[in-house]
Amino acid sequence: MKESFASPTEMQNLLFAELSRMFGQEVPLYDKSLLVNQACNQTVCALLGKKYSGFSLSSEQLDKTSGERHGAIRIGKPEEYRWIAGFFAAFGMEPHNFYDMTTLGGKSQPVIATAFRSRLNPEHRIFTSLLMADYFDPATRQRIETLLAPRQVFSQRAKELVEKNQKQGGLDLNDSRALIHEGTARIFKWTGQAHDHRLYQELSKAGFKIAADIACFESHHLNHLTPNTFCLDLYTTAMKFCLGELTVEVFTRRAQQALEFLASFADRDWMKLHFKHLTLRDIDGFAIESVSEGAIADLVKALLVRLQQSDLDFSKLNHAGFKDFTEGPPEDTPILLRQDSYKALTEPVKFREADGTTVDTVHTARFGEIEQ
Repeated sequence: MKESFASPTEMQNLLFAELSRMFGQEVPLYDKSLLVNQACNQTVCALLGKKYSGFSLSSEQLDKTSGERHGAIRIGKPEEYRWIAGFFAAFGMEPHNFYDMTTLGGKSQPVIATAFRSRLNPEHRIFTSLLMADYFDPATRQRIETLLAPRQVFSQRAKELVEKNQKQGGLDLNDSRALIHEGTARIFKWTGQAHDHRLYQELSKAGFKIAADIACFESHHLNHLTPNTFCLDLYTTAMKFCLGELTVEVFTRRAQQALEFLASFADRDWMKLHFKHLTLRDIDGFAIESVSEGAIADLVKALLVRLQQSDLDFSKLNHAGFKDFTEGPPEDTPILLRQDSYKALTEPVKFREADGTTVDTVHTARFGEIEQ
């Protein structure tokens, strides 16, 4: 890598930090959920510090380990997909795996997808779907393609930066920051602006809301961003409490159970899986001690105090509650991914029709996922 080029990995980290900031401004509940996750992860670290004498995380390590692991966007046409691939390439992210959702029978959807991430030691990934207009009947396909044809999500400046990276094999710091700004100010930004309300309604009614979300909106807006939590059951319990779905008593009982399980389950392999900066030698150097129920109860009380502060009162925020079930295997499965989220939000949208009229309505798609 030339000396004048910025590190793609460092710029990738900055990109995700800026996407998080953008998404938090667009969706206040997401921004607040990060604070809940921070409080839960701090509680888990305090628990692990009691079990593994000498273990601790700095604020910087906690922020990095708790940060967004992946996101999702939806693309309308192959030309746009090529620009998106070029965009991610500037941050060292390549396509990995291929998913064809068009061949799933009754559960099929009109998209194919891949995940853009680094080849080695991937910290982040963006699951990127492409709408397959030929999935539909000829008339519907024509309407979708006609609507998408004039759409220009990438500005001329963004295209110049993507092409510059392809030609040079890298970008300097200023150009990398400029490309990140293009992403947060335009490419991935939610505008609440859409077109062809009738097509949107027809696609949604037919069970293809993902196609409506792709074809009718003006940008490749983030569908979700997914931070990392150290104890999904603790986070889920905390979020449901902040949303007003659990009483203090139920929260306390569930949080106690989650931390007691973690205290017994978090072995050296669990530690290595969750804290990649630690070596096995580091972990073996920690003295292992038992953690009493009383000590765990104190951690739960401290977490409750934090969750009861006014900045984590979600009752006045736009929300549809939390999901009923966690996706993935039980908590005692050490490797496989587990995910949960608050339900997709209903957000205002203005449709601008071809005849100049407007339709004010709502759209429900973007949600707040978390993973462990």
